[in-house]
This record gives sequence, C-alpha cells and structure tokens, in this order.
Amino acid sequence: IAGWYGEGKNECLGCRHDRLMASGNRLDDSAMTVACGVDYERSNGTVVAGSCRLYPVGSRVKIMNLETGLWVEAIVADTGGFTELGRVLDVTKAVRRAIGMEDLVLVKVEVVADDGCRHCSQD
Repeated sequence: IAGWYGEGKNECLGCRHDRLMASGNRLDDSAMTVACGVDYERSNGTVVAGSCRLYPVGSRVKIMNLETGLWVEAIVADTGGFTELGRVLDVTKAVRRAIGMEDLVLVKVEVVADDGCRHCSQD
C-alpha cells in the first residue's frame, strides 16, 4: 500500500514541501521521488520490518498502481515512520499523478537499480 506526502488523511504527517530528506535533497512534490518505511517496534517488543530494508535510500524503483496498471520509475530519496500504518511507500504528487493514485492504493514495487545514493546531491 502506498500513501503520499501532502494533505489529507493519508498524508505523510509532519511532511512539508522543501524540507530536507534523507538523501540530502529538499522535498519537491514535482520530482519523481518516494520515501521508504523504517522499521518500528510494537509494544510487545516485536519489530516490523520496514520497506527501507528492500528499497534503501538511493534505489531507483518501478512503482505500479495495481488498480490502473500505470507505472513510473522513481528514486527512493527519503524515509518515513508510516510502516505501522501499513504503508510501504509515501510518494510525491508527481508520482501520484503519474500512476493515477487518488487514495491509498495497492502497488507493486520493483528495484530497478541500487546505486547507494551516488546520484543524490547534497544541497
């Protein structure tokens, strides 16, 4: 399930346009970027693995909306604490529009490349 940066019930809480992301870049809703989910610990001490283990910052991923069949490639540029909400990724408005995402949506995610964030600038 994917959510998004922005406004509404499925937003990335505390996210705001142009904040610094884990990649060192500023959040830009017009860019094809996503955030992976970090691990979280339940009250009983068990840990739920986040998607950052599969899609670390710096990875290029293909994201397909399973409802529309639309897909796009994006860079994992940030991390987020939304794993406990059942989300795998949070996406920018650009990604959301490209895959026809109107609400939380089931997605298929494939790693296209993992370059260890060598492409990330440090503005």
